[in-house]
Amino acid sequence: MLKRRDEGVSPKMIGMHQSSGSTSANISEVLYQEIISGKYKPGMMLPSQRDLASQFEASMASERTALSSLAGVGLFQTKPGKGSLVLSVSTGKSHFDGWLGAA
Repeated sequence: MLKRRDEGVSPKMIGMHQSSGSTSANISEVLYQEIISGKYKPGMMLPSQRDLASQFEASMASERTALSSLAGVGLFQTKPGKGSLVLSVSTGKSHFDGWLGAA
């Protein structure tokens, strides 16, 4: 699984893990896990796209694709110039599990 740069993973490995799909899919998976685990609770703002791209050492395009995937299943709402607000976890959980291909 893709990890953030600050979790002790070699920067070379970040963004290069392809076993479960594209970089954006891996970022989506990590952010999804952080949202359902409570790291980001409903009502909290996610870090900016630029900050997330930096943390994952990924391109802005990969980060935007990842955020778009999560927003599409209702985990948060993004407003241009404002940021991304986490919504209720139950809103998108079952849909996203299927999207990830989870059994």
